[in-house]
Amino acid sequence: TSFFYGCTVMVTIFSVFNLILVADAVKAAVKWLPRSFPESKLERQETESLIEESSALDCPDPAAYTLRRMKARRRFKGAVHSVIASKRMAGSVTSDSSKKVQ
Repeated sequence: TSFFYGCTVMVTIFSVFNLILVADAVKAAVKWLPRSFPESKLERQETESLIEESSALDCPDPAAYTLRRMKARRRFKGAVHSVIASKRMAGSVTSDSSKKVQ
């Protein structure tokens, strides 16, 4: 009997989850289907910003958030590499010039 009760709880949880997904899909369809296709560049930019803002269940999109973090991390890593390379080059130029003087 405990197996039956556990299964009942799980079926209920999955059913509620599916209902939430269907409600979100209907909400998105009601929002996006009546819109016309963007013609001008300004309308396209507005549509792109709306797409970025909207996501499932009005939560931030984890994939977009992850991509933004990865891009920021790459930029930071690139900046660090360029600083290290410039320091190495400056050090090698200084050491080369000191060797020539001697």
